[in-house]
Amino acid sequence: MIDLNANQLTGSIPTEFGNLPKLRYLFARENRLSGPIPASLGDIPTLVWIRLGGNQLEGPLPPELANATGLEELLLSRNRLTGLVPSEFTQLNALYAFAWEINDGLCTPADREFQDWLGRIGHAVGPTCEKLGAKCLAAPWEENPPGTRPLSGAAPDFSTGRQIQRCRF
Repeated sequence: MIDLNANQLTGSIPTEFGNLPKLRYLFARENRLSGPIPASLGDIPTLVWIRLGGNQLEGPLPPELANATGLEELLLSRNRLTGLVPSEFTQLNALYAFAWEINDGLCTPADREFQDWLGRIGHAVGPTCEKLGAKCLAAPWEENPPGTRPLSGAAPDFSTGRQIQRCRF
């Protein structure tokens, strides 16, 4: 167990945590951690709970987290996470608590398969992309490193009259 809750820690979550094959619980809530969630956390086969709410974590969720198939809790509320929750997360069949609300545009896909999976989770709290009205989050644009602006791909059709609340370009 790593318990770093409420310590006013800054910096990023070490990618080296992925080298701890027996880690079961990662608690780092209510700090000032920033940067992305390391994809290496998905390399931990024994990981059961990840609680990272109340930080300043940013960027998209790494699809590699779905490799931690024993994950039961994934609590990510109150950060600066963005984009779509990866469709790979539907492989997390042991998950019974998933919270992603109060972020900078992080939302789940609106497709039926993903929504059915969410419905099987006992505690699932956060927005669906369509509910945000942020159709641009699902646009097929190439991702660029933070601080860069060039985009490629087709722009979404905004003619449907949906109100765009949050989109980062």
